[in-house]
Amino acid sequence: MKFILNPQTIGAIRRFVDDHTTRGGLKQVLMEAGVNPERLAELKMHIQMGAPGYMTKNAMLSHSFDTIPADFSKEESDQIYLNMVKILVRQRGEHYQEDSFEELEAGLTQSDLSLAQVMGEQGALDFLEAAMKVNEQSGLRESFDLIRKSISRLASDPEGTLTAVVSSTESICREAIVRIGLEVPSKQQLPEYLVLLRKSSNLEELCGDGREIYSTISTLANNIYKQAHKTADRHAQGDDAPDPTPFLVDLMICSCASLGIVIANALSRGDLKAKE
Repeated sequence: MKFILNPQTIGAIRRFVDDHTTRGGLKQVLMEAGVNPERLAELKMHIQMGAPGYMTKNAMLSHSFDTIPADFSKEESDQIYLNMVKILVRQRGEHYQEDSFEELEAGLTQSDLSLAQVMGEQGALDFLEAAMKVNEQSGLRESFDLIRKSISRLASDPEGTLTAVVSSTESICREAIVRIGLEVPSKQQLPEYLVLLRKSSNLEELCGDGREIYSTISTLANNIYKQAHKTADRHAQGDDAPDPTPFLVDLMICSCASLGIVIANALSRGDLKAKE
């Protein structure tokens, strides 16, 4: 199928190439896309910065995009631009971020094209599969990051850390419930999530002979949830506000974070399933 690209689409492709290549990787992409080898030879990669003849990545990109129409017909030039898209999308598939492709998609629509058309049927399916895998993990990654960042500030803000870790573990449990096809309970709180996972998933089976350990940690998490809310509500409670010891705060944070992490790992591996 022949595609005719207008200047807006070509500009969007140029920016996409700029965003997703390094100076060293740009030349390889240009070569694989079919740019004139003689033009590529003009890109002196080995010259060090500041030396005569050194070209920045932006200069290399401008030189290449400016000379492609001079070396090829319109149809051939457009195919080279699209080849760059195909190469980079395949490379970026497992590092997919939805917002990084939005401008490219918008640019393609200026020429009545979609990314799926450019990639071809199988290429689009491969890309979407990679994108789905990344998006499926995004919620877990965000929770992991929050746990990591929270624990890093434990010494300076133990109460804030406790609240953040409980919230992260809660998010992981909810993600697990949704992912394995269970109905989210009406009361969307950590204790209810843990009860549902215990009754309706194979979580305890995954523990093997260590079911009692999971039961103990789950009970501890319930108590941690209650303690976290009491601690977070200190101002409302005034003189009756609890004052947990540093040891107790450390214990609650580490226990709750551990529970969230093991559930997330089981989900990521595909081990966690709903009971039949």
